[in-house]
Amino acid sequence: MNKNTKPTKKLNIIYDTREQRPIRFDGYNIAKLYRDTLECGDYTLVGHDMPDDDYSVIIERKADSLELAGNLGRGWEAFERELQKMSKYKIKLLIVCALSLFG
Repeated sequence: MNKNTKPTKKLNIIYDTREQRPIRFDGYNIAKLYRDTLECGDYTLVGHDMPDDDYSVIIERKADSLELAGNLGRGWEAFERELQKMSKYKIKLLIVCALSLFG
């Protein structure tokens, strides 16, 4: 698939109940957003949310580089536990967002 081509299938996204400012997906090919408690991470896809599955996806979102720096510094132990939980997923992403993505 060309990287400029949008997927034809609409995605169903699950975001964690602890996510205080969920990403806005305006203009993206999203069918529905679901709010649920995730074992780790902040976002996943419906049907791809089971650890140890060959098609599992987990996304950890950081609001900005300051949050990431805090996780790499004083919050390292908790962040390392989160990364260990994420290691059970086939596809694991860590994204650092710009403030304009939040509602």
